Amino acid sequence: MNTQLKSILVAGAVIAAASYSTAQADNGRSARDQRINDAVVAKIASDSRLRPDGSIQVDTRDGNVTLTGFVDLPDQADKIERDAESVEGVKDVDNEVRPRVGTAF
Repeated sequence: MNTQLKSILVAGAVIAAASYSTAQADNGRSARDQRINDAVVAKIASDSRLRPDGSIQVDTRDGNVTLTGFVDLPDQADKIERDAESVEGVKDVDNEVRPRVGTAF
């Protein structure tokens, strides 16, 4: 690999790392908390027992996960909490997810 291409690749990696670091600073999360947050979001989204429609918000600080939003059925809030608790690195889950009032069954 020639020197110019190596320099371009290194510069790209530095820019990407700086952008990622800035994004973390903007939301106040450490890299570890961001990984946990992403894993919780993915776990909830992939749970076939749920119908996540983007109405669940996840926030992670120091390994503590806060869940907020609304679900159609009361037991879905419990399932979401269990999904979050199953993610490696989660210390505690504050589940503020509530069932929608007046949802047709």
